[in-house]
Amino acid sequence: MHDYKSHHTGLYVYQEGMAKKRTNEVCSFILDYITHYVSQDFTDLYLYLDGCVGQHTKHSMIHMCLGLVQNETFKNIVHSYPVRVHSFLPCDRDFRLLKKKIKTCDRIYTPKEYVSLFVHIKMVETENILDLNTWWPHFFMKNCMALEETALDCKVNFTPSSFKEFRCSAAMPGVVKALPFIDGLVTYTFPFWPSLP
Repeated sequence: MHDYKSHHTGLYVYQEGMAKKRTNEVCSFILDYITHYVSQDFTDLYLYLDGCVGQHTKHSMIHMCLGLVQNETFKNIVHSYPVRVHSFLPCDRDFRLLKKKIKTCDRIYTPKEYVSLFVHIKMVETENILDLNTWWPHFFMKNCMALEETALDCKVNFTPSSFKEFRCSAAMPGVVKALPFIDGLVTYTFPFWPSLP
């Protein structure tokens, strides 16, 4: 994680046998970072993710953002996926600095030795990984159609990988505005109204 405002970097380290690189892990780390490092004074959250389909552009990420707005952690959340290979995020610079520092070490034998190299690093335990894939279906609908129609009078089904930007707002709880392009003119409104108990 890289905070654009404070330039604070948070690192999460775990062994490959403990967890994978899926949406649950990414969402768990984002929630942990928000809990421990983001001031409660902030009302808006902007997420820039690298667009890895298996990790970020999944229902769990979108529904996690809806949940953060719903429980009033933030008033507005915008999460964007810059064009892959053509974008350079601060996290890429952080990884380059990490590799540079690791090269200065003769040998590293355990993951805990990485922790001693860097300041803001967290060793992840199994209990730190939340299961958001089973959480969100209890609160939000699984899928929905856009309120708008295309030029061909067809309804648009919600497929996260076909959009580049998602917006959630307290002004419209349970609703995701999805854009095919970052800051694009075309917007689709998907109502994921909270599911009834």
